[in-house]
Amino acid sequence: MIKKLTSLSALLLAFGCIESPILKHRDASQLRAISLAQAAAPTQTPTCDLSFPTQKLCASWEWIIAPLDSDTRGEARIKFWNADTSSHAGPYVTPAEEVFVEPWMTSMGHGTRPPVVVTPETDPVTGAVLPGQFLAKPVRFIMWGDWDIRLQLRVNQRPVSQAIIPYFVP
Repeated sequence: MIKKLTSLSALLLAFGCIESPILKHRDASQLRAISLAQAAAPTQTPTCDLSFPTQKLCASWEWIIAPLDSDTRGEARIKFWNADTSSHAGPYVTPAEEVFVEPWMTSMGHGTRPPVVVTPETDPVTGAVLPGQFLAKPVRFIMWGDWDIRLQLRVNQRPVSQAIIPYFVP
């Protein structure tokens, strides 16, 4: 029995400090710094970071409230523009397809609840719908780790085009 405990202790000592590919151990301060950098990083660039080539559209994703943990419900602004004639500054165009957002944890094979609701953004003064501009909320991640935010264009509830926004939750 003592021999087995000694062997087990030796194994734990030998491998206990190795980074686990399953758990993806990182220093907690690094995780917070990574997430804060992701939240603060501008997503609207002159290039077409979120491309929908079939529709000839580009999109941007901007956090209004960035979910920095599994308890925070995030909110994001999505803008679409014509890839050939517009830029991240506009003018914006509304896709013919339904805009859909799906947080997805690829490593675990699941999404999250509640579902993200995407609504057209409106002018705060006039109440008019702003072309090509949407609000997505609540964006909630149910656990820490690497997530993909799937920004999809759908027809009859089926994705016809998709762009992926990687996101890490500490």
